[in-house]
Amino acid sequence: MTPRTPAQGPEQQDDPQDHPRGAESYPHDGQDHPRQGHSREGPLRQGFVRQGFARKEDFAAEDSSREGIVTVPDIIRSNVYVDGTACVGKSSALLQLMTHPRVADLIEFGDYREDVLRFPLYRQKYRMKYANKLYSTWLLIRLKSGRIYDRCFLADFVYEIIFDILTAQTNETGHYQFDADGRLEKPRGEVGPDGLDVSTYEDAHVRRCMEVALDHLEPAIQEILRTMCVVVCVDGDVETVMARMVARNNGIDVLDPRYVLYQNAAFRYVAERFGWITLEKTREESMTSYVQRVHEQAVASWEKVKCQGASQESSSAQRPSDVRQARFRTE
Repeated sequence: MTPRTPAQGPEQQDDPQDHPRGAESYPHDGQDHPRQGHSREGPLRQGFVRQGFARKEDFAAEDSSREGIVTVPDIIRSNVYVDGTACVGKSSALLQLMTHPRVADLIEFGDYREDVLRFPLYRQKYRMKYANKLYSTWLLIRLKSGRIYDRCFLADFVYEIIFDILTAQTNETGHYQFDADGRLEKPRGEVGPDGLDVSTYEDAHVRRCMEVALDHLEPAIQEILRTMCVVVCVDGDVETVMARMVARNNGIDVLDPRYVLYQNAAFRYVAERFGWITLEKTREESMTSYVQRVHEQAVASWEKVKCQGASQESSSAQRPSDVRQARFRTE
């Protein structure tokens, strides 16, 4: 008598151990057989879905729309930042803005000097890596949206490179040199090849250092920087800037002309690279006039960012709701 083949005989019974309770039976032919209309899921995931949890594909749909989600990049882009070379009137302009009827409550101070006064540990950030990481974290978590900030997070990156260049000129090893209070010691000695103007050489050197460093940033970070609204302040009158630094004596400035030159070069390059607004103070311009220019530009930039945010919200509100509701789908 010819034995029956599986196709001719009665339906075969699966061993219960082959399939967990609640799971469907699939042919054992080495092929993937998803259920109709759904991806293949185990009983645990099926249970979660029945309770209202989303499937992975639902999260993917929502993530692609970014609907209703506020991310760190969103917060960063919602602000205006006034940045640039130290002691060129940024804080004075922001103080004036605190009397402006539309933005008085939106001004956020807190550059490195203020942070060091509140948290002395941050003074050590250029020689203690953990202090540097803590400070970077602090810059991120204190961010609010729709504000006008005294400096942006990239300033910490810029000054790290500036101090790297300064200290590489200070000693043969290139390590940081600090005094007993944790302050960076004044660099010594000339740089640049003989016969070449030192300031011209240093400007090109700083720009090249900034270019190399920024080239290594992830594309996503560079895209955020390109979409940020930053007003960059620089002053080419090095002697006058130095005099203002000496007068304010904040304890963190490096009182050396190169410190001003390097800041000007670095911030000009960053502004050019990411399309930021640069306000250059001329020798003939009074400080009062320049501060007023910064004041007006900050308000104009904030109005522009505010309008862009309102436009995006309006566009989002007009989108179909099916994708926004995807995460709540249970079938």
